Amino acid sequence: MGFLQKRQFVLTICFVIFLWSLYAFSSGNADFIIHQKRFYNYQDLISQTELIYSFLMKMFNSIGSDYRTFLVCDSLFVCCVYSHFIRKNTNYPNLVLALYLIYPFCMDVTMVRYTLAFAVILCGLDSLWRSNSIKKFLICVMIGFLLHSSMILTLLFLLPRFFKDAGLKRVTLFGVLGLFVCGSLVKMLLNFVAKVSFFNLGEKSSIVLKSSLMKYDTDAYFRYGVKIFIAFLIMWFIFRQINKFLKKIQNVLQDSDRVKVSMIFFVSKLNLIALLIVPLVMFSADVFRLQLSLSVVFYVAIANYLELKKKYQPYKNSVLVQVGVVVYALFNLYMWVLGGPNINSVWKPLFANNVLWG
Repeated sequence: MGFLQKRQFVLTICFVIFLWSLYAFSSGNADFIIHQKRFYNYQDLISQTELIYSFLMKMFNSIGSDYRTFLVCDSLFVCCVYSHFIRKNTNYPNLVLALYLIYPFCMDVTMVRYTLAFAVILCGLDSLWRSNSIKKFLICVMIGFLLHSSMILTLLFLLPRFFKDAGLKRVTLFGVLGLFVCGSLVKMLLNFVAKVSFFNLGEKSSIVLKSSLMKYDTDAYFRYGVKIFIAFLIMWFIFRQINKFLKKIQNVLQDSDRVKVSMIFFVSKLNLIALLIVPLVMFSADVFRLQLSLSVVFYVAIANYLELKKKYQPYKNSVLVQVGVVVYALFNLYMWVLGGPNINSVWKPLFANNVLWG
């Protein structure tokens, strides 16, 4: 229905309520017990938990709430932020929500703390292409960092603001090669971070790195890197087709559509930035989440393209882009969820273990 009725408001409301109900009343997924224990034992884990997230745990516990109540409120905030971001930046929200339901919604439901932190990042992300100020984005990064320290990586989203196409390509290329070649220096930096007491960053970093070493081997790191790179290639192909179209309409583009075009160009650069996480997989496989979270931003950009295509070239089809984005969503769904153990710990629990739907 989302693919067919791209902008129908009632369907948007139904979509958001449905997604919220799946999230708020989820149970039995891979990280459910972990987050539940973190909620009830927050005092024992305070040195391993970021400041604002610890405060939230303390606040909900102090008023006698259980974990389910927290999850209902948390998921409501996340769904409202996501839906607001989508509706604010495209007139085809249902298309975006449909793609989001395919992937990565099931992963977001599992990664509760990370998802909450990235929702905060979304609150300020559109300021990077809508205005000349980055203050709002930096504030959101700081808040997100105090919910989940991995949000520090979202500072990479600033690179397209400071580098044009050619410069950004060079920065990305040298960055990827540098991280691969200077792996020992990166390890030294991470070991230094592991000793930092600021916001308990050292202890948390040490736990993450040790956990990654215990869970993943060299083959797993290689597979993660390959999956990230293939997802990048699919989205690169899509944006290549989109950019060809945008160049053709530059001379007839109306002022009201320039923000959409600016957004598409910016997001296509974010896809390139995602390559920087490939070498970082060697140190923590969980950095793949950055590309995962960007998926919803990619979908919004593509929805804007389809809107512009309908307006400026209504008689020419956009099959390549539409098929490409569905392939992107299904590829990631299979590679990260359905093609491995996550089918039982992430996908099935989303629908089979929901305490509301039964």
